[in-house]
Amino acid sequence: MKRLENKVAIITGAASGFGAVDAKLFAKEGAKIVLTDINEENLKQVAEQIIQDGGIAIYATLNVTSPYDWQKVVEKTTTEFGGIDILVNNAGIASYSSFMESDYDTFKKIMDVNLNSQYLGIKAVAPAMMERKGGSIINMSSTVGATVALPGGDPGYATSKGGVRALTMQAAAELIEHNNVSTPYIQEFLGRR
Repeated sequence: MKRLENKVAIITGAASGFGAVDAKLFAKEGAKIVLTDINEENLKQVAEQIIQDGGIAIYATLNVTSPYDWQKVVEKTTTEFGGIDILVNNAGIASYSSFMESDYDTFKKIMDVNLNSQYLGIKAVAPAMMERKGGSIINMSSTVGATVALPGGDPGYATSKGGVRALTMQAAAELIEHNNVSTPYIQEFLGRR
């Protein structure tokens, strides 16, 4: 039996890069995949490749900063596959401006795509996971969000990725009571509170 047999996974930013790689790997392990991104053409290509390789995949365009779009994706997923077991919050953007060269509009956009979208994703899928008495939410961060700051590093990217780590711990601390199996990481984290 494959490790993700009969599991349903939503993956954001799945039209290319890490998201597409994750989607293909999850499909090989037996998951039913819902690929999401704003790039519908690339989503279709990734879905077709997964299907050609024997996997199960559908796709949906998703602006990760839109609560309405998140609701549509959750509805499509539960209608098509009956529930949600896994969310991979992978979508992200970066800027390559130093602190003094950066501008507030770009900072806000990075925070929306990299951090606020993960909050929206968790809020959108959590009720469906609670119905199934468990699930896995994988929020992509970065070492930049956990290490010392780098001179010339982008303030929006670093701040958003540090925020992802805090958001993940907070969500885990609250959602663990709805999961029939807790992970050692969450147990260790809860033990330190």
